[in-house]
Amino acid sequence: MTVLNSSSELPTSPTQVDFYIFHAHYVQALERFVCRLIEKAYQQKHQIFVLANTEAQAKLLDSLLWVVNPDSFIPHSLLLAGQEETFCLNGEGKSQHFPVVIGYGTMPQSTRTLLINLAETVPDFFAQFQRIAELVAPEESARIAGRQRFRFYREQQVVLNSHDISK
Repeated sequence: MTVLNSSSELPTSPTQVDFYIFHAHYVQALERFVCRLIEKAYQQKHQIFVLANTEAQAKLLDSLLWVVNPDSFIPHSLLLAGQEETFCLNGEGKSQHFPVVIGYGTMPQSTRTLLINLAETVPDFFAQFQRIAELVAPEESARIAGRQRFRFYREQQVVLNSHDISK
């Protein structure tokens, strides 16, 4: 599986967008993949914003991050429309933004390096991110929306990559 590069340095080049195309539908396959993507990006010290397609999906991801890998802990928070971003304590007792925020109906309220977009459209705030991961579910409507997002990014002249995900 190709998931982000191994460099934790922040890129100085244009925004890079990676499309992850799912070919088969398994129960929670996309959400479990998102959790693995979050874990890898967190290990690389990215500040991550996940834009869920629905409030239910945001809540599911919030729950899955607690159980998908019992050997790791990923500090995260849920940010729904109308809410304020919360803070956590770092290892030195100082307040900081959570490294992972899962949002729905809102935009990030702190600086982030990676957007994981599960929405059907490109959010207006996409340009503030250095990296974007676009996930495309196997349903035909999701594929059509994915093609539209791909065309949009191509017009923005960002660096585009695509990855086929079979499981």
